Amino acid sequence: MAQQQRPLGSNSAWRALVFFARARDENRGGRHIGNAPVAKNMTKQHLHNIRWVVARSIGLCSATLVALAFAAPLLEAARSPAAHPIYQLLSFICHQVPSRSPFVAGSNAGLCFRCMAMYTALAAGMALPLGTVIQRLRCGFYSLRHLPLDRLVAVVGGLFILLLIADGLLPMLGWPPSTNPRRVVTGFLGGWTIASLLVRSRET
Repeated sequence: MAQQQRPLGSNSAWRALVFFARARDENRGGRHIGNAPVAKNMTKQHLHNIRWVVARSIGLCSATLVALAFAAPLLEAARSPAAHPIYQLLSFICHQVPSRSPFVAGSNAGLCFRCMAMYTALAAGMALPLGTVIQRLRCGFYSLRHLPLDRLVAVVGGLFILLLIADGLLPMLGWPPSTNPRRVVTGFLGGWTIASLLVRSRET
């Protein structure tokens, strides 16, 4: 009985299909190419790019809010009609109580002391995260050198957030009211911590 022969070129086509199928499976499975999984590296890079864009956008928006807060009283002093819309816009994120706000050109700014410090720290924290500062300070303390940097950042950042919450809630529970310098300090530390959650320093 004569043996059935494959069409000419079928072996080459079959080998090509097998080669591409294996290459696809290796790429999906994340096999090591150059000592790094291709799929995993692509995912990390994609997430890093998204995080970078989101963090910088928040920093830019925060800096814009601070600039508008100072521009509003200057425009009001110049009797410009643009001052009222700015105050109205910033009223959605701040109570704008005059006794708790800085004064510029005879009028209160569009943000109170705490919000002003918080948004300033959000913008500044993008350039100098909390982890970078702790990493540099840790070198001067021998007892802290062996502690993980992530743990130190979590402890210090958590303390800053607790101070911010306590400064806002304790007066509602009957404690003495906060002061403007305290609002600036706690607001700045809280905003700095939030910025550090969005941007990780290179040392971490």
